Amino acid sequence: MDHKRHIDTFTLTTAETDFMNTWRPSSILEHCQECASSHCEPMGLGRNALLSKGMVWVATAIEARFTRLPHLAESISLETFLRPMRHGLFPRFFVVRENTSGETLGTLSSLWALMDLDTRKMLPGTEEARLMPDNSDIPAPAALPSLPRRLSVSAQRSSYQAVYTDLDNNHHVNNARYLDLCCNALGIACLRTSYVDSFLVRYLHEIRPDDQIETCLQTENNTFFYTGKKEDIPCFEISGTLCPRD
Repeated sequence: MDHKRHIDTFTLTTAETDFMNTWRPSSILEHCQECASSHCEPMGLGRNALLSKGMVWVATAIEARFTRLPHLAESISLETFLRPMRHGLFPRFFVVRENTSGETLGTLSSLWALMDLDTRKMLPGTEEARLMPDNSDIPAPAALPSLPRRLSVSAQRSSYQAVYTDLDNNHHVNNARYLDLCCNALGIACLRTSYVDSFLVRYLHEIRPDDQIETCLQTENNTFFYTGKKEDIPCFEISGTLCPRD
């Protein structure tokens, strides 16, 4: 087995869809996280193997683009593969397909790093890169994450502190939860008539349970920009677009 790719198939449930029966953005990232984890396990790069070395995987950036979001009870195929390490970061790609027809519904590109659990600092990952397959022959289905698109319009400001449902077993806000925060800020009225068809998340500084975060939402036409910072330290930036629902 060469471990070049990994594919998960599943049927969307009510727990994974929103009040309009479309795949919830945070659930997209949850499935990507689990798919990546299943891919890493047989290579000796799964959670338990890394914990024995005092390290874990953390996302640094994720970008997604969908032609349409799947609906409740649709059967989905999620494929993932890695590309060679770049500047200490590990590019990982995902392709979302409708399982029956094989139609491509969306693509995601992401960058991951290895974090030391004690120091919370990034590690070089040179030894771990040697355990990965050579995927330089697989074309990337999307560009690597770029920079979020900033807006220059008035902002809605609020504050936030992590709660129980935000935290994962790395003791910080999970990468998927940031999209929940963003969707909550966009609001029910907005997401009743539109859905998020693209998003770009940059994770700049982890959010721990005691952190007090100031957030800022800007919207202009079908675009949005959502940020959070702790005092003067930027924690995350999210930009994206909205598509009218049928």
